[in-house]
Amino acid sequence: MTKQEIIQVLMKEFRHFGYNALTLSQISKVTGLGKASLYHHFPNGKEEMAIEVLRMANEWIKNELILNLQNEINVDLKFKIILEKLNIFYYGGENYCLLDVMSTGNNSREINKEIELVLARLLSVFEKTAIEAGYTQKQSETKAKEALCLIQGSLILARVLKDKNVFKQQLKFIQTNYLKKN
Repeated sequence: MTKQEIIQVLMKEFRHFGYNALTLSQISKVTGLGKASLYHHFPNGKEEMAIEVLRMANEWIKNELILNLQNEINVDLKFKIILEKLNIFYYGGENYCLLDVMSTGNNSREINKEIELVLARLLSVFEKTAIEAGYTQKQSETKAKEALCLIQGSLILARVLKDKNVFKQQLKFIQTNYLKKN
């Protein structure tokens, strides 16, 4: 496995178990790599693995969502594409919220910094979309926070209730209402 492939597997495992509950033994089992090989790729152990997973999420946001904002297409279509990509990233609500499961427990300062960067980038995507749709900066900030609360909250509910439709319903609600001016 390449390091990128390992990080993909790690993302799935961190999403499912969270940082504190995931053990090196579990990681070794799902990657097929011994602990020595894991430490070769990640000398600082599980903490470095978590940081790399969060950095991969940040890169995905940059490459899939932020770059989409630069397209010379209608803001409604841009927003629809953003929500479609988020739906894919969260596998229609089946993938747990990475920010939820990674932010619990006593994380290092570095992990918390990466979590904050992911959240800031997501907020930025929604703010820029709202600004492009004609909202003020303050309105855009409020709308972005509301959208993220709906997305992240619906992922938590989907996990707890074992009902991915909760997530899908919220994406539809956001699609219908986010850019609409009252």
